[in-house]
Amino acid sequence: MGREITYQQEFIAGCDREEAEGLMKLDWNEIDHPAKGTEFLIDWVTYQKLEDMGGLKVFTARSGKVLVGYFSVAISPSLNSKSVVNVVSDAFYLHPEYRKGFAGVKLFKFVEKCLKEDGYNNLVVPSTEAYPIDNFLTRLGYSKAETLYQKEL
Repeated sequence: MGREITYQQEFIAGCDREEAEGLMKLDWNEIDHPAKGTEFLIDWVTYQKLEDMGGLKVFTARSGKVLVGYFSVAISPSLNSKSVVNVVSDAFYLHPEYRKGFAGVKLFKFVEKCLKEDGYNNLVVPSTEAYPIDNFLTRLGYSKAETLYQKEL
């Protein structure tokens, strides 16, 4: 810690997958709810395909060269309205050592700025029951849009 955190957009093709998986595994282990699935196994092929089609953007937070956080979004046209593009958080995580201060706020603000510059005007971010961030999102100007329910089949 102690180094300045930088925020940038990065691309799946150029990422250090071992480094990314290390942080993603911390995220996986921290979130204990049925939606996470049964095993940790990153689908790099699908991530790459989505990025190649313009359906994925990945933003990172780094302390020096070390990956300390990420925020990925899935982008898709609405099937109900041709004028709407859905930008939905796929995953976001900040290493626990970097959660003090404003690193999380700065990561969110950076993502919002980049998406707005790319012409998007709506970002959907879930808050889970197991690990709610409702107050954080409200402070950043988000409003509750809907409640999702899940059933294991």
